[in-house]
Amino acid sequence: MRRILTRMLGTGLVIMFSAGLTLAAPLNNDTITKITQKLLPGSLTFQAPADVVLPDITVSTDQQTVSGTATAWKVDDARGHKPSQAPGWSLTMTSTDLSDGDPTEPSTIPVTGLTITPTNLVANSGNVTGVSLGGSYTFASTTDQATIATASTGAGRGQFQGDINFSWIIPANSDAATYQATWTFTLQ
Repeated sequence: MRRILTRMLGTGLVIMFSAGLTLAAPLNNDTITKITQKLLPGSLTFQAPADVVLPDITVSTDQQTVSGTATAWKVDDARGHKPSQAPGWSLTMTSTDLSDGDPTEPSTIPVTGLTITPTNLVANSGNVTGVSLGGSYTFASTTDQATIATASTGAGRGQFQGDINFSWIIPANSDAATYQATWTFTLQ
């Protein structure tokens, strides 16, 4: 039978000795624990404002102006750049003419009567410092690009939203029809 000797030291530590018994090293000799979390880069995304239906107007022998607001466009920059390395971004738009889509005898209202004004910039997350809205803009053609918002280098991390106020001049004696235009946004 094995003999075990136990002895108390002044510190309260118990040491056990046994004939033929080997003491194993502690399982964890470290005094720290490391936690590792890898964050992968996200993306730069855009959500267009909701469709807008303007109130009906009656054809007139005078020029008329209709107004509306396209609400809640959103830019989400979750690319994960460090502030000093954030490349920024730019949001622009183009517009088609208003058209009734009639394939035989189309009626259009030119985009040259469209003026937009970006408004109500809000940071849902992030900081608006370095993010700005474009100014009021009247289109010269359907290929013309209006700036909605920009984030300068080092800015624009987070989610931002805003609205677009607009007015469209309806020429006198325009054809009675239901017209539609398409706004195309580019985020880069």
